[in-house]
Amino acid sequence: MFLSEQLNIEVTCYPQYAARTNTRHEHFAELCGQFGVAELSRSLNQELRGWLLPQAVITDQPFALMTALMG
Repeated sequence: MFLSEQLNIEVTCYPQYAARTNTRHEHFAELCGQFGVAELSRSLNQELRGWLLPQAVITDQPFALMTALMG
């Protein structure tokens, strides 16, 4: 509801947005460019998971994981 209010659209329009896969990818790429971030490559994603998984096993605190990830 909050998002629909911000965008001034009906909640019932959400499925239409997701119907075209490329739309989501294109918008994500635009947001990455606007905020100066790069999409996570498949190889970096796997490397990050390999590093983060052992951290996740030893804690149930999400903030500790985020701190480890950002630190």
